[in-house]
Amino acid sequence: MGRGIHVLVPLLLWVGLLTVRGDVSELDGLRDQPPIRIGAFNIQIFGKNKFNDPGVVPELVKILSRYDIVLVQEIRDSSETYIHKLVDVVNNSTRQDEPFSLVVSQRLGRSTSKEQYAYLYRQKYVNVVAQYQYEDTQDIFERPPYSVKFHSDVLEMHEFGIIGLHTKPDAAFTEIDALNVVYDEVEKRFGTPNILIAGDLNADCSYLSRTKMSALSIRQDSDYRWLINDSQDTTVGSTDCAYDRFIVKRNSSWLDNILPNSVHVFLYDDELQLTEDLAGSISDHYPIELQLRGKCNSYYSKSTTPLLTVTVEDERVIPSTDLSYIRYIYQKTDEKIPTWNTQVYKIDTRMNYVIATKANVDVTKVIEEFFQFYEAFDRKLLSLESIATLRKILDGFPCFRDPYIYCMETPSLSVVDLSVTCSLVNPLTCKMDVSRHLS
Repeated sequence: MGRGIHVLVPLLLWVGLLTVRGDVSELDGLRDQPPIRIGAFNIQIFGKNKFNDPGVVPELVKILSRYDIVLVQEIRDSSETYIHKLVDVVNNSTRQDEPFSLVVSQRLGRSTSKEQYAYLYRQKYVNVVAQYQYEDTQDIFERPPYSVKFHSDVLEMHEFGIIGLHTKPDAAFTEIDALNVVYDEVEKRFGTPNILIAGDLNADCSYLSRTKMSALSIRQDSDYRWLINDSQDTTVGSTDCAYDRFIVKRNSSWLDNILPNSVHVFLYDDELQLTEDLAGSISDHYPIELQLRGKCNSYYSKSTTPLLTVTVEDERVIPSTDLSYIRYIYQKTDEKIPTWNTQVYKIDTRMNYVIATKANVDVTKVIEEFFQFYEAFDRKLLSLESIATLRKILDGFPCFRDPYIYCMETPSLSVVDLSVTCSLVNPLTCKMDVSRHLS
């Protein structure tokens, strides 16, 4: 007897049969728009000295070029020129077909050491339609929030605002506690609930204890979602603090449009293989980032029914003396496998093969179901090796447990359909299929 296992993983797209003449480039019109990456980066004391550091600027170019929108903080430059010079260097060095534009706040701060916020953005993807410098009539903020409203024709979320804030460390609690008021004002002025709070909030460690954190109005309000969690480290060097944050409201469109697992701290020292000294010369903060979904082509949801199937074929030939066990699949269904359905298929009036199916099975129970099938027929059908192979595939194939396909609404319920197909003519073999719908 030959013994072996074949594994097939077909992706089936059941679409209407079409006669098409032309070139594969016709498919380009059905592409989804790619996501954009948004960042927030405190470039520690950015000004003349940092711009003139020959080791720092090339690395800043690499970091900033990752983004399609990036909020830059801690610009300290009385000439108000060096952020523009930096953007010129970035544009001349990378992604020249989609250069950065920028908007910059006024110089802010109570002391002579004033700072500016800047938003760098690529007009290929977004345009600035409004700006708002928060009117801090109660003098709460050292550097009042600077907000920008963006519009895009290539994103699912067509308009949104970003509130940028770099808090004064010693006043972090007071400033963060006032952000809900700022949010309401920006939402009203921009005419959209799609607002993101971003920046170096100094929201951790000695500046904001866990006790103080829990007392924040914006923390107690369950409508707000903090995307950078308290255990993450956004600082370069030996410190371990989640100073930099993204915050959104649950009733906005942000959570529906941020790509899963795309909210990160960009560890540029590791990614760019920098020395500790050079990394510290760039900044004492890492950038934080997220990806925002591009405009999706509605073709997928209207015209296709994608089905992902894993097939494990057991080439072990079942002895003809055990043919009766294959017949039991349909003859003794209620006795052997009462929760399965069976169907016999004929070719030229001769029974050719039988299929047993079970729908809507919890994906975590798949192997258990096939093992029970194996036991029900006295271990004559299937094999331990084939079931073990299927388990290995499913363990390494996250699409079955937690499906995500860009711009495709995948079911949140993790259920799959099972089938066992066995031949009724020689050679007598069986195979297992596990299938799940992807939309």
